Amino acid sequence: MNAATTALLLAFAPARGELADAPAPLAFLHVESNVDGASGGHSALRVGGFVYHFQHGDDGLLELVRDDWTGFRYVYAGLENRTLHLAHVDAAPADVERVARRCASAYVEEVTALDRAARRHLDAGWFDALRDGRLAPPIRGLGLLADAAGALPAAGAGELRTAVLAAFGARFLADERARSEQAIAGFALAPAATDLEPWREQVATDAALRALEEGRPLAAEAAFDDVDPAPLSAGERAALARARDAQTATILSLLRSARCDRGFALLVAIARHRAASLSLERGRLVVLDPFPDDAPRFAPERWLEPESVAAQARLAVRALEAERAIRRAVLSAETFVEADWNALEDVSARCREARRGARGEPVRVRSLRMVPSRGRVVAARPAVADAASRAALAHARVERTRCEDEERRAYRLLDRNCVTELARLVDSAFEDPADETRALGGRLDPDRGLGFIPFVFQERVVARLRIAREETILNHRLTMLARVEAQEPGLLTSLREATARASTIYRPRASDGDFLFFTDDVVGLRPLCGAANLGWGVVCGLGGVVTAPFDGGRRLRAGFHGAFFSLPELVFANVRKGSFDSAEEPPPAEPPPAEPATHE
Repeated sequence: MNAATTALLLAFAPARGELADAPAPLAFLHVESNVDGASGGHSALRVGGFVYHFQHGDDGLLELVRDDWTGFRYVYAGLENRTLHLAHVDAAPADVERVARRCASAYVEEVTALDRAARRHLDAGWFDALRDGRLAPPIRGLGLLADAAGALPAAGAGELRTAVLAAFGARFLADERARSEQAIAGFALAPAATDLEPWREQVATDAALRALEEGRPLAAEAAFDDVDPAPLSAGERAALARARDAQTATILSLLRSARCDRGFALLVAIARHRAASLSLERGRLVVLDPFPDDAPRFAPERWLEPESVAAQARLAVRALEAERAIRRAVLSAETFVEADWNALEDVSARCREARRGARGEPVRVRSLRMVPSRGRVVAARPAVADAASRAALAHARVERTRCEDEERRAYRLLDRNCVTELARLVDSAFEDPADETRALGGRLDPDRGLGFIPFVFQERVVARLRIAREETILNHRLTMLARVEAQEPGLLTSLREATARASTIYRPRASDGDFLFFTDDVVGLRPLCGAANLGWGVVCGLGGVVTAPFDGGRRLRAGFHGAFFSLPELVFANVRKGSFDSAEEPPPAEPPPAEPATHE
């Protein structure tokens, strides 16, 4: 599975995913192996509707990731074609809640640490710009609203300004702007300080106040209405009116607040108010574009395999169905929920990118949940006399943060991987080993012996903890194989589906490597099939030497990639299982999971 397709799917797969039958609220997962980075298998923890697991982040370090369960299942068991093994723990609801809170708290800590590192990196960029006399990086949120009269009408601007003045008085906006401009002009850094975030937030607050006072519209690039042309129903119009009113209340609350980080939040709330108002004015849904400024773009030739073009068209169709499912869920709710509205923005934007990919256009990719944050470069500069020395300090802090992160999160095969960190996370939810043993029935020791290996760790979970039941969720190919064999029983069907070239379920993909036979569902014949796969991969690789000048080495890489992952099959082991650009439609969406509490 290519990274761009996975990233596109991660957001809307949850809207399409399915639940396991009556799952316990706490379960350890073992994800079987597949090629490349998945060759060692994977471990995760399901807590209610979320799955927590440790992956390599963009910086190459281990990062705690939280996925919706249905999205996790769709990507891993469906697209990546990896069977999931779940061990459901028999634990009291209060103990499950303790684990849920600890996992949620750890996730918040991780996000906070990543945000702090990003802010320090941004500060270094600003001081470099100040030192060199060049344009500084954009300030997030400023690009959501036009800096002057724009192409989009300023829908709802008059009503919002009236509401603000009615709540605070006729002089409020002018007085607030005067205070804001004074704060920007008088901003000063303490000696050896390098944190410019307060200044950026003050600039964002000033921009928000100016937008309210002058009725500035949405920036043309900050919103779109071309994903779903369906006109708004009466119920959807009512929901959008509630959303607009909720944003008005949010804006008034933020204006009352003395918090120093209200600038960005104000800009997002104003932009959402404008989008809801514009939707009502146009009679079709308008949403903000949540993709960040630095979202990478992939041209089709970089991320679409030639045989995947048709799959991308199917992906676009499914993405639109997912967007409509989320739209129905969000716009049929009786109350406005900010997180649900953000999910609608997120899924709509990814749907738009999927449709671009189906047309062969470049596609933006982002794997994490996104909040509208479009930035804009400003001419204003903080008054910093010693920019060069501050730049050196800022870079030193970036480097120190990087070193601290490497010390804390660097991957080590034996004692810091997806297994060991998951076990430590669970351990930290309890006061001591005795408390954990009482709650879960036992304690895990991944640091001992081969416990750091995912499948060994899962065996220890089953052997040592109080397990209510075990469950296996077959990968996509095996699930479809059972259906095909039930519809067309017989030896010929089994032989046909056992081969990658003749299968009606699987289509060969270069990223899986060249191979002939699937071996994940055979054991006795695995070495024989592996020998055939090895030979086939070598032959294809040698043939790829000839075609390399014409296909950029694609056939060469696929051949020897296939040969390499055939080697374990010679000793009865299986790694490669194939993967898919799309998987069968699951049942309708489940409601989004509730956010666990992050405090005791």
